[in-house]
Amino acid sequence: MKYEAAIFDMDGTILNTSKDLTSALNYAMEETGHRHDYEVLHTKNFFGSGVVVAIRRALAYEAGTSFEDLVAFGTKNEKVPASVTEAEVNRVLDIFRPYYAAHCNLATGPFPGILDLLTHLRKAGVKVAVVSNKPDEAVQKLVSDLFPDYFDFALGQKDEIRRKPASDMTLACVDALEITADKCVYIGDSEIDIQTAANSKMDEIAVTWGFRSVDFLKKHGATVLVATADELERAILGTDSMKLVYEEGQNRAALYDEEKLVGQCLYEEKGDHWIIVKTVVDPEYGGKGYARQLVDCVINQARGKGKWVGATCSYAKHVLTKPGYEDVK
Repeated sequence: MKYEAAIFDMDGTILNTSKDLTSALNYAMEETGHRHDYEVLHTKNFFGSGVVVAIRRALAYEAGTSFEDLVAFGTKNEKVPASVTEAEVNRVLDIFRPYYAAHCNLATGPFPGILDLLTHLRKAGVKVAVVSNKPDEAVQKLVSDLFPDYFDFALGQKDEIRRKPASDMTLACVDALEITADKCVYIGDSEIDIQTAANSKMDEIAVTWGFRSVDFLKKHGATVLVATADELERAILGTDSMKLVYEEGQNRAALYDEEKLVGQCLYEEKGDHWIIVKTVVDPEYGGKGYARQLVDCVINQARGKGKWVGATCSYAKHVLTKPGYEDVK
């Protein structure tokens, strides 16, 4: 066993929360007289540093700030438009918080394979926890509703504790789990999570199905990236002898045994849809769930880019009928 504890981010890592966040943000913005036609793509660029920063980003984007400049919000390098005042942020926040707390589980659910991953980690003796910049009331509700008895510890943003990427929240988690930081790994989907792990002196694993692209994660220091829950499990347990890679330029997910290509899932782009046309695994590697991992890799990438998914490949068609894929069909 490589790690004694796995600490997870929530939004974009274990839960697909983007639709409920988008709906709540648009509601709060409309109620306060602001632009309120944001889509999931916008929301993914706003959230990750806590709800206060997310609202500041939404207001700044309305005022003309680019996605690239929004990344610096919440840091000393931010350049906030004069129209984005603390008073206006608080006015939007006062509507967003209670509305989202009451509507945070309408279109939200675990990403494919996450529940099995958590079950396998617990059976292997790994403690599991959630540390998120999402408001604590929403974190506790979602853990209770969607992950009953799965987590040993859960913590969201509170006024009395510094939010990520400061180490305060993760170190509070480590204390509660009674494990030293060097025996923990932090798993997330954003630059904030990469910084959090570094500040906490923990290893970090970046998932590629969340709010940030592979290129963005690499640019911000991610060194271990995983494309499916199965690959994440192997990375946490230290049993990863295979490598699954998303190869955007070739429109495929590819499975390698060292340098040998042993499986792939190919797709075609048709406007807002990705159509999976072929899934194949070398017979020598059959019966180990690799075909499902390849399909999940493509679906997670499509999900991250706001694309719908269809299939002419019979196996992928079958996968899409399973629970957890309703949001991409």
